[in-house]
Amino acid sequence: LEKGLDGIFNSFARLDSRISSVGQTAAKIGDHLQSADSQRETASQTMELIKYLMEFNSSQGDLIQLSSLFSDDKRVAEAASIAQKLRSLAEEDIGRHGATMQSLPGNAGASKGLEVAITNLQEYCN
Repeated sequence: LEKGLDGIFNSFARLDSRISSVGQTAAKIGDHLQSADSQRETASQTMELIKYLMEFNSSQGDLIQLSSLFSDDKRVAEAASIAQKLRSLAEEDIGRHGATMQSLPGNAGASKGLEVAITNLQEYCN
């Protein structure tokens, strides 16, 4: 009887160890999924910002053709926040690349695309 109880006790100990191992693996998988979801969300937000920047960049002075976000009175705070982010990103990019690109022969207007976006963003923000 004692050997039988020892066997049962050992079986439960092995089962407990396996359950613990599965739990640790599940926690690791959960962490990886959470990280992947966070990266996906960041990528989605970045793609959205790029889409909006392209809208400001392609509409030379014509802000009517912008996404409805920028004309919806209920989303003014969100639109203003996005416009400020876009303006900051565009100005930073021109500051980083503008001098380098303009110093190359034949590239006097290389950063014009973002300058259009900045002009439109400034007009929108005002």
